[in-house]
Amino acid sequence: MTRSCTELRYIKLEWCPSYRMREHECRRDAAVSREGIDFAMAPPIQDYRITDFTTRIHMRPALLVPGIGNSGPAHWQSLWQAKHPDVGRVVQRDWDNPVCDEWVGALDHAVEQAAVPPILAAHSLGCLAVAHWAARSDRSCFAILLVAVPDPEGAAFPSAATGFAKVPSALRKYRVTVVSSSDDPYATTPYTEERVAAWDAEHIRLGRRGHINAESGLGEWPEGWAIVNRWRNE
Repeated sequence: MTRSCTELRYIKLEWCPSYRMREHECRRDAAVSREGIDFAMAPPIQDYRITDFTTRIHMRPALLVPGIGNSGPAHWQSLWQAKHPDVGRVVQRDWDNPVCDEWVGALDHAVEQAAVPPILAAHSLGCLAVAHWAARSDRSCFAILLVAVPDPEGAAFPSAATGFAKVPSALRKYRVTVVSSSDDPYATTPYTEERVAAWDAEHIRLGRRGHINAESGLGEWPEGWAIVNRWRNE
């Protein structure tokens, strides 16, 4: 994954009569530097020409970590990826029979490919994969968004998923935001609050939103993207 970027248009003042300033070079006696123009020493403003050009500002990449079965086209993760070209996704070999070690390995490989430590935005079982990755890997991420963290000891936890129990109690002091629903079938409120306290996380409660997936009526979920986008711009 390459680091993402967005375009910004701005102007450059170019001194015309005696010297031509290139984009990355200027003459010392022109009193012009890459940082700008020293108007106390520079010639009158009418001796300058405005040149319009484009540069690029780099933004931090985001890496989506879906849960069991992957996230379908109507899921907020898929909608984010479709809308923002600088958002990637961890791809698992087997989405329907998750093995924790294998999922953690795929996540670690994806983080390794990022040009800079990425933001991790996980849903459901992907949250547990991120927690185990944070406890094992020497690689780093910038911040973590965990949405609908499931209880691996809960009655509704999928039997096809193996090795995710004994959830790590710490996430290496990462910046973590947990988003929960009061009627999530895969996690009770006490369990979620226990995870939030153990991970020293920010906690955002959405009320009755089920498992915070495509069936929750969130669409692109702009409030969730605002969390990621704030981190991307830091």
